[in-house]
Amino acid sequence: MKKLIVLLASSVTLMLAIGGLVVAQTASAATYPGTVATSCSVGWAKNPVSHLRRARVKFSVATAGTGTPSGVVKVTAKSRRGNHYYVRSYSYSGGLVAKPFRKMHRGRYVTRMYFTPTTGSVFMGCNARATRLLRVR
Repeated sequence: MKKLIVLLASSVTLMLAIGGLVVAQTASAATYPGTVATSCSVGWAKNPVSHLRRARVKFSVATAGTGTPSGVVKVTAKSRRGNHYYVRSYSYSGGLVAKPFRKMHRGRYVTRMYFTPTTGSVFMGCNARATRLLRVR
């Protein structure tokens, strides 16, 4: 009788252990946010530009793979003298984009862009500086 009770107890324990393995969730690979490197480029569609017209800024974000980064691009233009500073944000979803910036005072401007990917994206942020100064006449 004792052997029967021990056998019954061990079989119940074994059934519960197997049932627990079936019910347990399998391990899944988690995403790795911010691991794919990106490179930014920024420039102006027309240089020089009149102070009476809005300048058009061109920017793009490239990756090593085939993915398309999306997020927010912030473009800043600061005069070389430091007395004028302009900021504009754009939503970005891939490709070379040309957007209107704004009317600016006369002078030469250093242009920078900052890319911030969407939350949980696998892409890293990046920033760039235009190779040529924007000239506003």
